[in-house]
Parts: sequence; C-alpha cells; structure tokens
Amino acid sequence: MILSLYDDDVRLAVSNFGVLEPTRETIKIADRNLLDTAIMPGAVFDSRGYRIGYGAGFYDKFYAHSSKEIYKIALAFSCQINDEVPADSHDIPVDCIVTEKGLIICSR
Repeated sequence: MILSLYDDDVRLAVSNFGVLEPTRETIKIADRNLLDTAIMPGAVFDSRGYRIGYGAGFYDKFYAHSSKEIYKIALAFSCQINDEVPADSHDIPVDCIVTEKGLIICSR
C-alpha cells in the first residue's frame, strides 16, 4: 500500500477492490510518517476496534511499519458492529468507530 497526496491534479480510478485510487500517472507518494490520523475501511467491527476487511492485511502491514502512532478512525453503520471479531496478534485495531448512532471509543 502506498500513501498518496491528493489534490486537483490527481485522477482517480476504480481499483480491483472496487475503491477509488490515484492512477499510476498521477500518484504523489507521501511519507507515511507525516500521517497523524487515518480513516480505515472495514466490513465488520467490534468495540475493541478489531475489523474484518478484504483479508489481505494491507492496513495492518502499513501501520506496523510506521514510526509513529497514527490515530485510526472507522466509519460504519451500526449494523456493522458485532460483539466480537476474530483477531490475530498482527491485527491492528482502530481507535474509534463513528456510526449514525454515535461514537464508539474502542477499548483493548
């Protein structure tokens, strides 16, 4: 996973995962260590902040190689919150989840 700056010059295209990403021609590589806050996707979350995504571990690997703590926010509908999501030792949870019903501050 590559962190890219985004401005008016960056063109987006639908990726293999169905999300918009900068095209190879317009990507502007950014230093991951400048990142303070990030919004993470997911299909299912629990109150500890663990999530089920696409299963490739892109976000876990990205955050594991950052030299500083990044505050991680998930946006989800309340129906995506489950009692417990399976988690492995390499999984990196989000810090909070914002739903249409409010804010969940995740506890580990």
